[in-house]
Amino acid sequence: NYFTKADLSRVFLGHRHPAMKMRWVHCSAVSKVTVLRLAVKYQLHPLPVEDTIQLQQQSVPLVRSYGDNFFIILPMLRLTTP
Repeated sequence: NYFTKADLSRVFLGHRHPAMKMRWVHCSAVSKVTVLRLAVKYQLHPLPVEDTIQLQQQSVPLVRSYGDNFFIILPMLRLTTP
């Protein structure tokens, strides 16, 4: 688990600092319930929410624009041995 209860409370109940123009959420090991909670809090468009839930199936970078917001998927690179 990457988040403590205090971290989750701050993300879900807190507001970002006015100087911050964006909020990054790393979703590699986040549950569907957490993604849906973020979607409700930030009033996210349903299509990128669905893409986030299906993240394990996404293997190429993806950028979509929704009004003034961008949804970006950047798959992680992994080193493997032959």
